[in-house]
Amino acid sequence: MDTANKFNYYDYKFLFFLLILFLIPYFSYVFLGLSSLSQPLIIITFLYCSLHLREIFDIKLENKTYSIILIFFLYILIRTLNDFFFNFESKPIKALPLFLTFLLSFIIYNYINESAFSKVYRIFFIFFTILSSLAWLDFFYHVPLFNFSNHPGSIFPFVEPSHFALVYGMIGLPLILDKSLKVNIFVIANYLFFSVNLPSTTLSSFTILALILFIIKGNNKFQKVFSITIFLLIIFYQFQSDLNISYFESRLGTGNFKTDDVFNWTRMIYLQGWELMRVNLISTNFLGLGYQMMGSAQTVTGDITAIIFAVKGQFGKNIEDGGFVMSKLVSEFGIIGIFITFIYIKFIFNFFLQFNKKYLKITTERDQIRKELIQKDIFCNVIILSYLINFVFRGINYFTPQAILLVAAIIFVTKNKEKIKNYI
Repeated sequence: MDTANKFNYYDYKFLFFLLILFLIPYFSYVFLGLSSLSQPLIIITFLYCSLHLREIFDIKLENKTYSIILIFFLYILIRTLNDFFFNFESKPIKALPLFLTFLLSFIIYNYINESAFSKVYRIFFIFFTILSSLAWLDFFYHVPLFNFSNHPGSIFPFVEPSHFALVYGMIGLPLILDKSLKVNIFVIANYLFFSVNLPSTTLSSFTILALILFIIKGNNKFQKVFSITIFLLIIFYQFQSDLNISYFESRLGTGNFKTDDVFNWTRMIYLQGWELMRVNLISTNFLGLGYQMMGSAQTVTGDITAIIFAVKGQFGKNIEDGGFVMSKLVSEFGIIGIFITFIYIKFIFNFFLQFNKKYLKITTERDQIRKELIQKDIFCNVIILSYLINFVFRGINYFTPQAILLVAAIIFVTKNKEKIKNYI
């Protein structure tokens, strides 16, 4: 094996860090009965940042970037102080230290930037294999320890399938860039199997994204569409006796039931997220409620929230997190949230427009340094793309391991933007 690509202490240390970052918060959430992932994340932040201070502060950002970050934090601070003194809301000011969790993004960025791409890829592949093993373990034996017996739908160490899917999907999606057909089938087959077996509409969304990338990254698209169609037909045939179509019908709202399933819980929560955006934008004149003010007394609710309360007897379900990140972001930050959303959606469109060109450049580029940079750039772009599921369909809140990985990818892409333009 090439010495440059051989794992060393630094590589294993980073793998251990990723496992701690992504698994411990979710495990603590169940085992300790926490209300959010924020508490264990902030502990991990202080622990790791104290060990990597030089590494974090050595990273240089453009003055423009520093200015944008400073203005954004000043805006949040002013709004937070206003809510504390005039609305008597203490939650926003208590939540300000949570932004420190994004310092962990610099540790991830540093590893991606300094390590060979083959090592970065292997780290993610090992992590994906570990997550797959946990899912297969749950398939054969549900872990009853550490309070997980109280959560029949859990997948150790995740409290529910959607939480597992958000991590599993984000770690596995960049692996689709591999030229190996075996690796692609391994990722897609696991996605597809657990989408059906759990079942999980969130993981189904990642499966669709993985299939799209698999199709568009090659030249012979007809062959790939044909092979995927055959593959899906075989899988569907093999599992049709066990496939619970009614679950997906109830989740997507396409079923025709004479039972309680006619009330579509997931669809109502999702629609509530869109309604919360609309009513809170209007009520605040597009200024937003303010940082971490969703679920407070200032939050305006609509008809869908009333229907959920009338049918289920639960008020406030998923109001604090909005159901997905965009709902919370726009409701709390108003026009600023809309602007951030616009930038992200624009990125998604640009990504698909430029994907083939960049991917082809990997195969034709002979300069190893340039090739490495382009590979890392596409890899990080796919990480940013994978956050789309958190952002638009199913998210928890701002401060999650997925968001920390997202910021790391954004830092890499923005810092190397000009170089990539010159190489492409």
